[in-house]
Amino acid sequence: MLGSCEVNKTSFSEPIVQELVKFHHVKMLQTGPKDEVFALDLNALQQPDITGFAAWSGSELLGVGAFKTHHGFGEIKAMRTVPNKLRLGVGSSILLNIESFAISEGVELIKLETGSSSHFVAANAFYKKHNYTLCRPFANYKHNGVSLFYEKSLRREA
Repeated sequence: MLGSCEVNKTSFSEPIVQELVKFHHVKMLQTGPKDEVFALDLNALQQPDITGFAAWSGSELLGVGAFKTHHGFGEIKAMRTVPNKLRLGVGSSILLNIESFAISEGVELIKLETGSSSHFVAANAFYKKHNYTLCRPFANYKHNGVSLFYEKSLRREA
């Protein structure tokens, strides 16, 4: 486990954050047919409807995430941990911060799209560990044979 990790909002303007986003986008484009890869590039992540998150240990970047609010739900648009910081809890810290942000914005349901190939085994296990369950395609996504869709209720039980 990671000792200290602070997650803050980001506009994806810091050069080191931009490098990680570009790395993420290139890696995602290598995972399947280009027209079935939905990873957002840096320009798309810097749009006003996206809220970015970055995890830091001091001045060391550990990972990034991105969230988009839709009508009736929120969507995780990106998650990437620095390669040498995998399996230390960085992703969980980012995800919990995204979920807390979503709740603070009144979002009660969060969804995401990820891949179904062997490249995404760890990602699928990660989301299942955090109580995400498989769901139907949403927004503009369609069944394509290479994507899996997850959702999680953020509704607090009274």
